[in-house]
Amino acid sequence: VPDQVPLEEGQHRAATGRVLLEQAMNQAAEEEFPIRTMTRVSRSVARGILDTAREEKADVILLGWRGYTRSMGASMGPIIDAVIRDAPCDVTVAKGREWKQVGKILVPTAGGPHAPIAARLAWLLSEAYGAQVTALNVQLGRATPERMEMNKQRIPETLNGLEFSRPPEQKVVIASSIVEGIVREARDYDLVLLGASEEGLFDEFVFGSIPQQIAARVSKTAVIV
Repeated sequence: VPDQVPLEEGQHRAATGRVLLEQAMNQAAEEEFPIRTMTRVSRSVARGILDTAREEKADVILLGWRGYTRSMGASMGPIIDAVIRDAPCDVTVAKGREWKQVGKILVPTAGGPHAPIAARLAWLLSEAYGAQVTALNVQLGRATPERMEMNKQRIPETLNGLEFSRPPEQKVVIASSIVEGIVREARDYDLVLLGASEEGLFDEFVFGSIPQQIAARVSKTAVIV
């Protein structure tokens, strides 16, 4: 709860937060995994998350995203942007409704710096659920055989060091744009895992436009790491 809000509003937010924590605890009990809850007062929601992550020495911060934002450009919203900009650990942003099953996982890759993190998450989930993983590269328009081979090599680079029980499928598709190619392919999958694009490392927006567009348009569950 931000400490600068009026008392009545703060009490309302605290009550809402307790309801959400109870829902999380009930869900955890159904899934049979341990969970520890915490409530704290901070100057902002993002600051509270960041301070807690540092104090608890968190390995990953998991955030939910509704799939759109009122902010302009590639921003995913003030809280998510602020958390990722100063996060002391990996951050995972998930968009989707109730997760029924995960039989097929799609991991698009263009060789970016965060694609191996998405691949590792796919590996962990595939081992837990017995899911089939497909690593995908999108080729824009026609290309020379040399260019196609270069693109294919980006896939094993992303999967390097991961020992899958079920070897992942490696696939290259041709499309007019990266977004269209991935969204079209994602229709047949339960989960899409995306690494943040390189552009997010240099401009004012954390994730860049391509992963955000894909996550927003995927009909099932999408995760950006």
